[in-house]
Amino acid sequence: MLGRKAALMLGIFLIGIMAVATPTAVAEDPIGTRDNTNSVTFSSGALTGRFEGNVPHLTFYATNDIGRSAYQVNFRALIEFTVNSSGEGEYHGLQLVGRADFDSATWTPSNFYPVKDTSGTVIGMGFNFTLSSPIQIEERSGPPASLNAGDVVLRVFAYNSTRTIQVNGQSVTINTAEMKIDFILTNWPFVSTNDEVALQVNMHSDFNHFDLNEANGTESVDATHDEAAQVEEHTFQETSGVDQEVRFSSGVVTTSRNIGFFRFVDTATVTPKWGTSLLGAGDSILQG
Repeated sequence: MLGRKAALMLGIFLIGIMAVATPTAVAEDPIGTRDNTNSVTFSSGALTGRFEGNVPHLTFYATNDIGRSAYQVNFRALIEFTVNSSGEGEYHGLQLVGRADFDSATWTPSNFYPVKDTSGTVIGMGFNFTLSSPIQIEERSGPPASLNAGDVVLRVFAYNSTRTIQVNGQSVTINTAEMKIDFILTNWPFVSTNDEVALQVNMHSDFNHFDLNEANGTESVDATHDEAAQVEEHTFQETSGVDQEVRFSSGVVTTSRNIGFFRFVDTATVTPKWGTSLLGAGDSILQG
């Protein structure tokens, strides 16, 4: 969520392959290439990801998987919504105030750059995926408004060894078969001071079967069809941990099959214009 007076929101997202993640192993240095359509391929040991050239859609798979079961995490839209009467900061469809659709704009990947620790040692590789044209905010109840070029940035990182970061006082581990994506938003033109904003993320796989790690256990979801605007198939009940996990299932789930996963940190770092960092909720909308 992002309050009206906030200038920056940082959401942390992790994608990876569970069956080949090796927390204690040192991986080969990450590598990346970009073709003439601006599509970016990014490999970190056992994991390979590919960003489309003009939209923030990511396809990833196990690098050496002969069958190549592919998984997709597509960043689709930002949605301003009105908080319901109970005060719950969750978007359920009917509270929509405005929507900025990422596919209606163009996006530009940066050159690759080294990621360094505080001592200057190179610990990985990254690139930025930046909004490069305006997005008109549709279905808006207030005056016409838009996001401008540079208002949304995805920073993609891959590390050459396991890293542990602190988020809201809790540890989050990033393994060498994972990629970390920081989602950064600036200058959202809120209609009301009480409104909040959610990020819509659509997930797809060859089987569209997902296991949600939730407070009351693992919930299996059949996502062979999209939820309609007013139909909610499943309400995600987050765990007490700072990071929430959704697993992609490749057919029958056994230890011999690759399982991709998508994790997101449920808090956001919010920096108001006067520069003091705050913490706020960071809900995403997960759809098949």
